[in-house]
Amino acid sequence: MNRKLICLVMAFVMCFTILAACGGNTTQTATETPAGTTVAPAGTNDVPAGTPTGAGDSGYAYEAIPKENYTWGTSGTSGTHYIVAAGIANVVNRHAESANFVVQSTAGATENLSLMLSGEMDFGYMTSNSTYHGYHKTDYMAERVPEPYLYNVVLNTHGSTGHMVASVKSGIKSYADLRGKKVSTGTTSVEGHSICEALIASYGIDVQNDMETFWMAQDEAMNRLQDGDLDAVYLTAGYPIAAFTNLIVSRPGDFTFVQADISNLEQVVEAMPFLTVTEIPAGTYPGIDFSLNALRTSATVNTPVDTPPAVTYELAKYTYENWSELQGVHAALLETDADSLAKADIPLHPGALSFFRSVGAAE
Repeated sequence: MNRKLICLVMAFVMCFTILAACGGNTTQTATETPAGTTVAPAGTNDVPAGTPTGAGDSGYAYEAIPKENYTWGTSGTSGTHYIVAAGIANVVNRHAESANFVVQSTAGATENLSLMLSGEMDFGYMTSNSTYHGYHKTDYMAERVPEPYLYNVVLNTHGSTGHMVASVKSGIKSYADLRGKKVSTGTTSVEGHSICEALIASYGIDVQNDMETFWMAQDEAMNRLQDGDLDAVYLTAGYPIAAFTNLIVSRPGDFTFVQADISNLEQVVEAMPFLTVTEIPAGTYPGIDFSLNALRTSATVNTPVDTPPAVTYELAKYTYENWSELQGVHAALLETDADSLAKADIPLHPGALSFFRSVGAAE
């Protein structure tokens, strides 16, 4: 073979190698989904076109890595997310070879997402509306994430149910009674107050002009309710919410729960299909002898796509294998069976997906 031909062959091989390497880069960023492009249906691990190649990958084979600390953002210390995460971390840390999970209190899902994407947090609890919109860069999350497809789900641990408590002297019994009242519609996390405010709007009430609306951290809202500075507080978490229980027990007869009409809840679900209508049974809270109609979202543990898969494999594995023990951490976990831990509205992280497939909980 002459020198010129050899040079041509070598040049072709080098170009092909470079192109192949670029095509296999799992850290490349994705472009925003064009208008009209379909996205992965909720509950599947199919990967939309343009998704980073690491998301939903089923080719991972578990191998432990050197152990490091991984932070996990939750909610206020009395919130369900914090309590559940602390319980899971306590169990998983006894077994995991690659990770030690450190649970941290935060303002909720929106802050958790911001902290994850900035590299200040490794894992974060979010509910299904923020998980879905943040992943696809849509709706109220469109301006809060730089690009779509930046994180995956690891676990779906429980449902978060939005409900409202009010002072008896306020006279509030229904969401229709909120006109002119002082109400915390949720935390500074967008996902909390957006659902509550959509429900209030279904009664023809303008939350900006017909009432005094506040966004507050859970602990501040509950303190102000007890002090009489607020008439009602809406929270989204697994029931029974500890902050509500403590309020009802400490001041029996002073507070009650606000009822929602099924037709109004269904109206909200039509606009927000990641929600479902549910019922909180009578007796869930001491002295409350009536059931409550409410809206439910799924609570998922998310992590950036570049989190080591060994870490998400171990978190999924030891949570799954010890789920019956973990269900004693909070009553909200009783409605989730072990296989349902793998249900997600966006792709599972490769490590978690690999484990859940190994036990038949994911396809």
